[in-house]
Amino acid sequence: MEVLVKRLNAALRNTHNGWNLASAVQHELHEREVQRKIAASQEELEKRGVPIVEQPRETFSRRTKVQRLGNGWGCIPITPAKHAKEPCHAACINSYGGDIIYLCTDVQRHAGVVPGIEAPEDRKAALAAKRAERQAEKIAVEARRILLAKRLQGRTDTREAADHVTRVWVLEADAGVAAIACELLGIADVETGYRGHAAALINRVDRHPEELSRVSLALALARGEYYAVRQYVSLDERLVFASTCATSRSLGTNRPTRSGPGRKPPTSHSTVMALLLTSPWTRR
Repeated sequence: MEVLVKRLNAALRNTHNGWNLASAVQHELHEREVQRKIAASQEELEKRGVPIVEQPRETFSRRTKVQRLGNGWGCIPITPAKHAKEPCHAACINSYGGDIIYLCTDVQRHAGVVPGIEAPEDRKAALAAKRAERQAEKIAVEARRILLAKRLQGRTDTREAADHVTRVWVLEADAGVAAIACELLGIADVETGYRGHAAALINRVDRHPEELSRVSLALALARGEYYAVRQYVSLDERLVFASTCATSRSLGTNRPTRSGPGRKPPTSHSTVMALLLTSPWTRR
């Protein structure tokens, strides 16, 4: 009777806090049922002699010492019946539903027997191997950067350097820009896919190395055409557009114009224009 009065008072307090009467009563009935199940589960565990521990924090890490038994995600694949005779066998009671949750309180006891459980020594060895691998990669990167710096200082052939930069330019061609470049070059044999046009340009240079300059120039013009029809253009894209205008003038073609009502061709910084006007392409 005393418990019933406490439940009734709790329901009335909830109604004062904004709950409607039906929800407050239903909540108290649910809480009473949960407490009944908790008491029944505790009595059952005590009768079986299973140690009752505090419910562990929910985690899916394999490194935790206490884990659930069963086939669920983050559980040890052992049935409670097979694990019952182990000294690490225990259980907890779900405070939200009153259900019994069987646990293993020492997961490392099953290392090497249950799949997915590693011994501490094996884990330490794996971590040490990963640290050694990262250190080796760091040393290799530093050695490679030093070698590249030495090679860069010793290079005096600007033609070879320009050829390398141009090849990188072709390899990093954007898909949209590469599509326009293929159109300008008259390349129709293009593979389907996201990088099909870029692959066609790379194949053209690979089969005909003498066309590297022509393909790279087509990409430069294509970038200007690509950005000329964009509604939102960044500063870098405006510089590309200006370089295309300068290159187009040197080749005797019309300057590309941006589409859209009231749109004017963007201007670039005077220094950039000066560099473009002194380019070999613009002096021709």
